[in-house]
Amino acid sequence: MGDDRLRDHRLERAVRRGEPHLRPPDEAVRGSSLGKGGVAGCLWNGCLAVLVTALLMVIGAWAWLGAIGPAHYRSQARADLRASVTESASRLRKSAADGTLLYREIDQDVTGAPYRPRAWVRRQGDTVTVTARITGVAPAVLFGDTEVGGCYEFRVRPPEVSVRRLSDKGCSGTPDETSRLSAGTAAHVVAALRSAYRRAGPEAAYDDPVWRSRGVELAMRDLDFSGGRLVVRAWLMTNEWPLGRDCYEFRAQAGSVTAEKLTPGPCYRPL
Repeated sequence: MGDDRLRDHRLERAVRRGEPHLRPPDEAVRGSSLGKGGVAGCLWNGCLAVLVTALLMVIGAWAWLGAIGPAHYRSQARADLRASVTESASRLRKSAADGTLLYREIDQDVTGAPYRPRAWVRRQGDTVTVTARITGVAPAVLFGDTEVGGCYEFRVRPPEVSVRRLSDKGCSGTPDETSRLSAGTAAHVVAALRSAYRRAGPEAAYDDPVWRSRGVELAMRDLDFSGGRLVVRAWLMTNEWPLGRDCYEFRAQAGSVTAEKLTPGPCYRPL
């Protein structure tokens, strides 16, 4: 009996002092419904708080994407469009610095790559007018890229370049390279030959990449090395049917490059 009273006295004192390791077995588990000492309860409450916080963050992100995201990405796309227009004008200005603006330079400067849709080009004296559709892109995280486009006219009179925005109808008829009118293609070839001749003489004009560009099909050419004279006959593609191409003769020599539209026959006969 003395031992029992001593044990009870010690347990009662432990309870008063808050020493759980000395509590009786039926009271040691009362701190938590999930385990001894309330440890599992603390872990459960902490995990629940983390899960609730994560859920609120996901809901907030979806609400932002649904309400604010589209406008945000459209704004980014418009900013990219303005930057693309400015960059295109700068490249055109640089390409025209030598006094000649070629089709391949226009396609690269305005549309960014040779395989992109071509621009509509008009030449009037020293002025070249380029009309093209420019696109701005903003990469979105979940909904795909956001694109904003516009039709722009670049008026190039070396070394100046002016830009103005047109309505979308202004680019509705923009053709690809093979449907450019042959007269415009001929002016392009003359400009390329004049530039090549000034740079390195008739040999450079003979091998100029303009003869391998789309819209130009070489028929025959003759180079007089002694006289420095180049004569070339070529088919220039057109959007006119049923033939779809015109025969042109180009003559290049020191200080002179000319183009003459011929009947189809001469492009079938040797020079």
